[in-house]
Formats: sequence, C-alpha cells, structure tokens
Amino acid sequence: MSDLKNSQENITTNIEAKKFETPASTIELLLELQHLLSTNNTAPKLNIGPNDMMFKQSQSKIWFEEDSKVLEPLLKKLQKEFSFEAIGIIQKAAPGYYNEYIIKPTNNEGEYDSSLQDSLREQIPAFKNKDSDSIIIQTKFIDHEDKVSSDLGSVVLPCSTNNNLKENLNEEEDINFGYLGIITTQQQAWKIIYNEHDKGLSQIITIIANQLGIYFSHLYLTRKIALNDRLKETIEAIDTRISNLDNPKDATQILKDLAIFISEVFDQKEGAIYTYIGDKDVLEKTASLDPWKAAPVTIEQLRNCPKILDALKKAEKSDPLDNTNREINLPISYIFPLTPTTSLTSTPSKYSRALVIFDSELNHPLTKDEIVAISDRLEEKIGFHLQEADNEANRISSITEFKDIIKNISDPNVMQDKMIKVISDHLNVGIISYMEVDPSRKYLILKKGQGHSNSVVPNETKQLIEDSISGLVVKYGKTLYIKNLDDLEEIHSNFPDEDIENLERLFKEQHETTYHTKSLLSVPLITGIGSSNRKVTGVINVNNKENKKSFSLSDKRFLEEITDLVAEGINNVGILSETQERELLNKNAREIQMSLMPTEKDFKRLPQEIDMYGESIPAKEVGGDLFETVKLCDGRLLVLLGDVSGKGSSAAIIMAIAQTIIKTLAHEESNIINILKKANKYLSAEMEEMDGKFVTLQLVAIDISTGECEFASAGHGPLLVRHMNKNEKVTPKKGMPLGLFDPPIMPFESISFKLAPGDSFVMFTDGLYEEINHNGEMFGTERISDIFTENSNEKAETITKALISACQDWREGADAHDDLTVLTIKYRGKGSND
Repeated sequence: MSDLKNSQENITTNIEAKKFETPASTIELLLELQHLLSTNNTAPKLNIGPNDMMFKQSQSKIWFEEDSKVLEPLLKKLQKEFSFEAIGIIQKAAPGYYNEYIIKPTNNEGEYDSSLQDSLREQIPAFKNKDSDSIIIQTKFIDHEDKVSSDLGSVVLPCSTNNNLKENLNEEEDINFGYLGIITTQQQAWKIIYNEHDKGLSQIITIIANQLGIYFSHLYLTRKIALNDRLKETIEAIDTRISNLDNPKDATQILKDLAIFISEVFDQKEGAIYTYIGDKDVLEKTASLDPWKAAPVTIEQLRNCPKILDALKKAEKSDPLDNTNREINLPISYIFPLTPTTSLTSTPSKYSRALVIFDSELNHPLTKDEIVAISDRLEEKIGFHLQEADNEANRISSITEFKDIIKNISDPNVMQDKMIKVISDHLNVGIISYMEVDPSRKYLILKKGQGHSNSVVPNETKQLIEDSISGLVVKYGKTLYIKNLDDLEEIHSNFPDEDIENLERLFKEQHETTYHTKSLLSVPLITGIGSSNRKVTGVINVNNKENKKSFSLSDKRFLEEITDLVAEGINNVGILSETQERELLNKNAREIQMSLMPTEKDFKRLPQEIDMYGESIPAKEVGGDLFETVKLCDGRLLVLLGDVSGKGSSAAIIMAIAQTIIKTLAHEESNIINILKKANKYLSAEMEEMDGKFVTLQLVAIDISTGECEFASAGHGPLLVRHMNKNEKVTPKKGMPLGLFDPPIMPFESISFKLAPGDSFVMFTDGLYEEINHNGEMFGTERISDIFTENSNEKAETITKALISACQDWREGADAHDDLTVLTIKYRGKGSND
C-alpha cells in the first residue's frame, strides 16, 4: 500500500508542476481517479468447492462485480471529460481471470462495433492461444449515444507497473496487468500517440494507464496469493482422501478413486487411465473420468503413436507430456505418468500406468500450478499406493507359487534351493545366503548361496555364532531388520544394547567388503513342532539390493513368509513319515495343539484396555477347537474362536490351517467379512478331499480406544455380551461354515455393538452348552448365562474357569463328548491401569 500511496503523491505533484493545457476539470478528474483507485484489499480467503469449474465461475463473477464498482464510474468519467467515442479496459483480475469493460455507442440497429474489443484482446497472449491460461471473460458494455465523428482512430496503452514486482511473478508473467483502449477522432488519437502537438493530453492518458496498472497489480497479487492458498488447501484435502483410501492395496480401486479426484477437484470431465502390462505387451483402459462417455481415441490409435505409447509405458519419473500445442495429431491434451519418485522394491513392476486428459471443451483448461499439483500427487501419493499394491500382488503370487512348488518336495535341500531362487526373483538382491547351525550350536555353516565371491565355498565357510551378525538371529530367534545402519532405533527395541554394539562393529567392519549398502535382512529358520522342539536351525541373509535402496517392511514380511513355508515344509517332511507321525501323536499331540494357541503370557501382553483369558480342553489328545488374537492392519484387535468338525489329528491339521490362514489375512485385510470370504476360498481348496469337514468361526474386531466392536459368525451361533449389567445374545443374520464349498456369493453379515468400561463378552464352542450329564440332559445356554452373570464383576480368567469347572462337574466324571473351549474378554476402557 505504501508504494501505491507514494505513486499517487508523485502523480499529483507532477500534474501541478507541469500545468497541463487541459480542460479546467482535469486536475480534479485525476484527483478523483486517485480516490477511486485507492484500495485496502487484502488477499481474500477462498472456499474449497467440490467442483473447480463451479468455483471459477462463481469467483470470476465476484471479482468482476467488485471491480465494476470502481472501473465503471471511472470509464464513464473519462469518456465524458475527453469526449471519446468509446473507451474500454481488459483487466488481468487474477492469474487466469480477465475482466472486460467497454463503453461504446450502438449503431442504428442496436449492435456494437467490435473493433475496440478486438484491439484490446489482441494485446493479451491468452486470447491468441486459449490453452495457455484459464480464461474466464466477464464483458460489460455501457451504452451511450453521443457520436463525435466518423473519422476515428484507436489507441491501446498498457496498464503496467514497475519491475520490482517481478520477484512475485512467474517467468511467464509480465508486468502489464491490463490494457486501456480508446476510440476517438483521428486528431485526438494522433495527439495521444505522438504527443508532439499536445503533450498534456498524451501524458495525462499515460498517467491514467499507469495509475490503473498500479491498482490492477495490487489486486492481481493479493488474489494470486489467495488462489495459491486455495490450491494448497485443495491439495492437502486430496492428500487426506488418498491416505484414507478404503483399500490401498487394490490397484483397480486406487485408479477408480483417482478418476473421481481428478474429475471433481480439477474439473476434468473427459479422460481415462490406461495400464500397460509389460510382460504381455497389452495396453488397456482401466478407468474413465466419466464412465458414460466413450474415449475419443482408440487403444489402437494410442499404440500406433510412438510418442504417446512411450509416455504410457514410462516406468521412471518423468514430466507430463504436454500436447496442447497439437504437436501430436490426436485429441489429447496431457499425459501424466503414475509412477513414484522412489521404488519400494527392486522388483520391476510389470505395470505402467498413465492418466490421459483428452482435448475436450468439457475439460477446464489447466493452469501451470494445477499441472504441477496433479503431477506431484500422482507421483508422490497415487504412485506410492500403486507401487505398494503391485508389490503386494507380486508377493502373494510368489508365495502362492512357492507353496505349491514345495508341497510335493520331500528333500529339505531341494526346498532350500527353491527358496534361494524365489527370493532372488522377488527381492532382486546382490547376495543371498542360507546358513545352518551346526550340531554343536557353536558355528553357522554356509549351505546355500548366491552372489558370493568365487573364494566362498558352501559347506566350507563357517562363522562363530557368538561373533557374527547372523548369530544374533540364532541367539534370539528374531528377524534382524536393518533399514539403515545409521538409524538402529528399531533394532535397539528388540535386542539388548550389548549385542547392538557388537552388531554395529561387525557391520561396519564388513561394510566395504561385503555389505555395499547400509541395509540388511536376516531371518531365522525355525523348525520343530511344539514349544519344546522348536529351535533355530538356520538363518537366511539378504543384502545389497541392486537398486541400492533400503529393505522395506514389505521385503521383511515376504522373506519371513518364505522362510516360514520352508520351515513348515521341513516339518511336514517329518510328519509324513508314518513312524514320526505316530510318535508325534503319542508323545506330543497335546503340545502341538496348545503351542498354536495364545498362552497366559500372551494374554498379559495385550493392551491394558483388554482383560482376556481362554482355555481349550480337547476331548481326545488332539482336538479341533481354536482361539486366537491378532492385530488387524487397521489397528483393531481381532479375537477369533472356532470349531472344526470331528476330532483327532485331522481336525487338528484343519484347525492349524484355518488358524494360519486367518492370521495371514488379518495382516492384509481389515474387513472381517472379506477375511471370512477369503478364508472360505482357501479352506475349500485345502479341504476338498476331507469328507465334508468344515470349520465354524466367530470373529470380533475390537477398537480398544473406543470399545466399538464388529462381530461376524461363520455358522458358529450367537455371542453372549454383558452390557449395562444385562446379558444379551448378539447374532448376525447370515453366516455359513467355512470349507464346504466356494459359492459365487458368500452369505456373511457383520453386526456392531459397543463395550463400555466393565462390559464383557464370552465366546465358547458347542462342547460347553452341549455337554450332557448321566440323565442325558444338556448343560444349555441358560446355565452359561447364569454363571456369566454371577461372575460378571470378576476377572476374565475367573469367568472362564467358572464356566469350564461347571461344565466338567455337569458330566460327573464321564468322558467329554466334545472339545471344550471358552474365551472371555472384558473391556477395561482407555487409560485403565488394571
């Protein structure tokens, strides 16, 4: 504002000193002009609208009406004082916004001569190439009837300001913030242009144009700030929406959501997202901004245009392809690659994707800031999610293939060879080694390897466990995940400080010779069935990713799953032996069963908001009941309880399979209905030849911070919930047992309820309520409810044991007719110290 005030004082001084030969009212006119153009405008706060085009139209109208209050009386005053035939202004109201005001008489037919309008528009580059800016024109004609002469000339002057504003402008922006156009007599036009015969008139009009430039520049810059702030807030809103995608691991859903974002926020109504599948050399349309409109180009046209196809196939970071100059003769304006700035894995993705904006009148022209914003979002946010989705798909595919491969392998050495290959294919690392613990458990011996120097020979290379990096993994039976040697905070949380110091020393000693990056993964191979027989028998090490990036958590999870499958395969090789199987059934059957379920120690490790206790008592040495707790990927605690039809070793095997499937799915899926559907699909395949066996399940997902619960049942019956000192049976309407078959539509339904502090629920198998006494009477659900009520103020352990004890007393010393499992959960509430 100080610059504007100083300019106005200088203009007034200049006028008084020169004493222009003008009409007597000129000085008064200029002073009035200064008063009109005084402004205290600050950058307005602009709302974020759901549709960007609606916002632009609305905002353009607001700014036009604001400026009309000043410019309309100003133009009328100038036209009257100087008897101009016509006068007009094109004002750059804001970046991409233009206002147009013209005072012009009509002809006898009431039509306007467009010569002044054409002269003004010729000065604005955006009118010459309408794709270079977002142009919104508000035109206003103010009629007058006094004609001066038929001998007319035109003058156009820039409304400019000083170069000091350059630092606030883009390189493409100039310092002319509008143009003042005049149509008057040839004589007067000559005076204004050449100022030889009448310097006064020429300089007055120049002063007026410059004064308008100062006024326009102030409005332009304050509005530019407001628009940039709005764009920033809009982008932040998009980032939030992207971060909260319903299923960030589903690439198809990500692309559909992206189409909605681009259509709503940037007002692009015609466009599509294309996917190029490299290993199949296939190009396909994945999503449309408007699914009801056909694309103006065919897949064949895209494939036949090398520059377009190259832009669609790019797998590295690249700028958008700008075709607004129509260099490529296809109705396409932009192509935005959908790639992240850094790869989350060194495995090359077979998918390349790009957003294509078509050349259409329905698409609002994009400003340069909007192009940058779109490109950044696609690269940093959407590209990131797509990379994760591709990694997840590759991981699941690799694990499934590996699982199928080792099913029929009975030789552990062959399994290890296959393991090395699948790790190499998926993680694309420089060095892989499998080391076994020798019988003395003092040394680690290299058994299998890839990428080692020629001097390293398997079965001859060994390391002392107590003085090696891998020895730390053997010692604690935990994965060693070093994302970056310079930041070992995560390692410190899992291993004692004295071991960490030794680890850092060993890593740094071998960094130059062996570890070319500061990232390492080392996973234990744990074999043996049951807690007493389980031990670390080997270690898998991978390092030196070929893209020189750090290992990700996805890499860690993949390597752990592959290692677990090898360990399971080795265990299964032993189990397949008839002698070993009989020995396990005779000696370790119960230990196998119990080792797969949470223990009292596991219950104590649960969050303090939850009090949980469960017991399972097989009717035979090995039963088919199960219960488990696992953290879902959305942070909720999943509690499950199930019952496999039948008893004995076959039921135990099915139970173990079901438990493993549910735990695996819980790490990848937060929707418990989807968990049940996918679990049924896998179990149906595993149980095809098991003579109609099936699994019933109850799943309860608990938000421990609020007490909100979601319950679903797969043919297992109701849940007994105690809330507000009353017992209630909670029962979903739909839910069939798992493993019978895989129908196209699985009828499952979830139901929600909320626990207040002190509320609880109990889960149990039919071995509780179907237990009979010597008279053939069933224990029944009413007795369960009564015992639950009597002990409702007790801890979860007390409630569980009370129910089990009452059931055992009910059968009066007779053998149990079925497996008996009871699990009690009490909600203490947030902040509990119990």
